Amino acid sequence: MPPAWIVGEEEMMREELFESGYLSVDESITVKALRADMIYKEELCIYLLLGYEIIDEDVVHAYAVLPFNIQDWRAKKPPI
Repeated sequence: MPPAWIVGEEEMMREELFESGYLSVDESITVKALRADMIYKEELCIYLLLGYEIIDEDVVHAYAVLPFNIQDWRAKKPPI
């Protein structure tokens, strides 16, 4: 998970997502992530997942602070 996140208008570090009360233990959340295959063979697949959005039980969104625009990246990604 990226180190910095924005919840509402507040930027916080990943640890603060729990310390602030945004997330709590045993809470159901949805994490949207990008997947990049690093090695893809018939018998082996190694991939990287990068979480970019978290949605909690109250439907409050947290967005990762990233050095690129997710929507631009996803639009340019070739189909698998």
